[in-house]
Amino acid sequence: MATKRKIRETVVVIAGSKPGTSLEDVRMESYVLALEPVPDEVLDRLATFFVRQAGDFMPSAGTIYQKALDLMDPEPSADEAWVAVSRHVKGLSGPPLTPRAARALAALGGKAALGEAGKDSMYRAMFVKAWESETRRDRERAALG
Repeated sequence: MATKRKIRETVVVIAGSKPGTSLEDVRMESYVLALEPVPDEVLDRLATFFVRQAGDFMPSAGTIYQKALDLMDPEPSADEAWVAVSRHVKGLSGPPLTPRAARALAALGGKAALGEAGKDSMYRAMFVKAWESETRRDRERAALG
């Protein structure tokens, strides 16, 4: 869990890199509220990411929090998960599916519903939508504690 001091330092660094942002305009309490569950070491990575990102204005507290969730997410990307699911459906060896990948596959009707996974582009698009939905659910659960 981040300290208020570390959150303030991170926000000041990010705001200082955005010429269209004045610290007087930043509602620090919003950033503290959003970023309290984020570990200090992730805040350092967030500062680096947003300082290097193009743009003249400070990202919202929610945008920074969502990026923190990206950085803390132990799950693979949707593309990496699709590769694992595709191998699984085809009966090829590979690591076991992650819980999120298994839930996304189940949301599509499971292994049997994908049938012959040779139509990868169609199935991939459906899987990515299901993956994104499962990611949102995981993040909402995490945000609520």
